[in-house]
Amino acid sequence: RDIYITRVFIFIQWYAQYWRDANFPYLIVRFEDLIFRQYDTTKIICDCAGGAVNSKSAFKYIVDSAKQGPGHGKKEERTGMIDAWIKYGKPKEVKAGFSDLDWEVSLEFLSRELMGKMGYRYPPSE
Repeated sequence: RDIYITRVFIFIQWYAQYWRDANFPYLIVRFEDLIFRQYDTTKIICDCAGGAVNSKSAFKYIVDSAKQGPGHGKKEERTGMIDAWIKYGKPKEVKAGFSDLDWEVSLEFLSRELMGKMGYRYPPSE
């Protein structure tokens, strides 16, 4: 049984089960691809799986939070598409807005191999 000390370790171990250990086909979809490139990401996934997606003109963007119902917190605290762009769209800011400590920990503990496979690059440090 695995014991995870931090979210970083959960992230590395969870994805390592696929990118390092899996002997079957798998698909990993990055959250930011769904936030910033909804249609293109959906089309690539459908094409890969042998499906079809409607034309881009028929694609419907959900601007408000896609989470509905009482189990998802207060409506005014939910993140919609525009709020997500603002919240997660800071990769070019110095250290992507992370504290100095978070930045240093990420450099030490995140798997550079996994970062590369997921298409991630570290934001500028200064």
